[in-house]
Amino acid sequence: MYNSIIEFIEKDTTKIEKFIKESLLSGNMMCFEEELFDTVLGFGRSLYQEILESIEQTIRNSEVRRQSYYVEHKEDHRTLLTRFGNLEIKRAYYSSKQDGKGVYLLDKYIGLDSNEKVSLAAKAHALREAVETSYRKGGEEACLTDDVITKQTVKNLIHDLEVEMPEEIPEKKKQIKTLHIQADEDHVALQFYRKKGDLRISENGRKSNTVMPKLILLYEDIMEEGKPGSKRYRLTGKHYFGGVYEGAEANEDLEEVERLLRKCGANAVTPGKQKEIEACQKYIQNNWLGIIVRYDDAGADWGCSAEGQISHVLSARESSRPMGWSKLGVHKMTQLRVFTRNGGKVTDLLEYQHKKEQKEKRIARQDELVREVKKSHKISGEEIVRKEIPGLERTSMTWMRDMIYGRGA
Repeated sequence: MYNSIIEFIEKDTTKIEKFIKESLLSGNMMCFEEELFDTVLGFGRSLYQEILESIEQTIRNSEVRRQSYYVEHKEDHRTLLTRFGNLEIKRAYYSSKQDGKGVYLLDKYIGLDSNEKVSLAAKAHALREAVETSYRKGGEEACLTDDVITKQTVKNLIHDLEVEMPEEIPEKKKQIKTLHIQADEDHVALQFYRKKGDLRISENGRKSNTVMPKLILLYEDIMEEGKPGSKRYRLTGKHYFGGVYEGAEANEDLEEVERLLRKCGANAVTPGKQKEIEACQKYIQNNWLGIIVRYDDAGADWGCSAEGQISHVLSARESSRPMGWSKLGVHKMTQLRVFTRNGGKVTDLLEYQHKKEQKEKRIARQDELVREVKKSHKISGEEIVRKEIPGLERTSMTWMRDMIYGRGA
């Protein structure tokens, strides 16, 4: 496992010393950072690749493996896009002596699905960016190199993602005086519902190409920020819920109103009256929630930030710019933006879903083989390391010795 470290010490440390003299100490800090970044990134990629090759070699040489599996193919290749760029993984294909089933043991033990082309870490960075900007920019942020994920792949990742995490139930329920609830919806233009060409045509010949993701906000109180009288406030104890859901009775009522307005429009005497009816219909659609919700609290002073929340949570990504969505895409993006605004991390979400999928389709492992692989990859004592890494005794390598031997910073 130490070949990459040895090469880093023998070659790359000399490069870094050159970077320091020729770039950093010459006032070119930007050039130094770029050179250092590329060097360390290359080292990380080499080390990653070597670790995987070392694990594969341990599996192949294992007595436990020999008792349970034949080597079917000595060296099959696959490419995995990681944060360090593309890795070329070489591993053997084994057949079980018990039932004849084939398996790539390396893939199995590191939790890599047979059709997986992108690592979880690269996916997480792509999704984190895509939730804020676009699928294309998300794909560009997947790796630290110039390698990218296509925007179609990023879209598929979002569509396939189950936005759910186990919730921790507190031992004691929180007691609050008032729980405030606000709800609103955005209006997002669709290219299609489920597949291209499936947009419905209304009675007046227009395409029904709008979907309305719902957003519900719960909060405990409104606190004044800054100096008294500054009129700056923040909501405390916020939590969002959202997604695209089929309408209940309220939306059925809205459909009925639209039907009546379309009927009126069809009987309009003049083009001017037709425009007035269309404007009325649009106004009712945009303000339907306010129509069906009535405030009756004996003179209470109500304030509502629902429109601002819609703009911040949904519109900024879904409707403020000209984009084309599918119904599923809007639903998943709404869920993801709600999830991140509630403090959730995309990395945790992907890891949870991955573990869940692995658990559901897990094949019984050879526990003894797993223990053997782990044991063989423990870092040995100081004497072994010193023998494996020539030049470690140099004064300039104090930082490396401290890191390996775990000495205090």
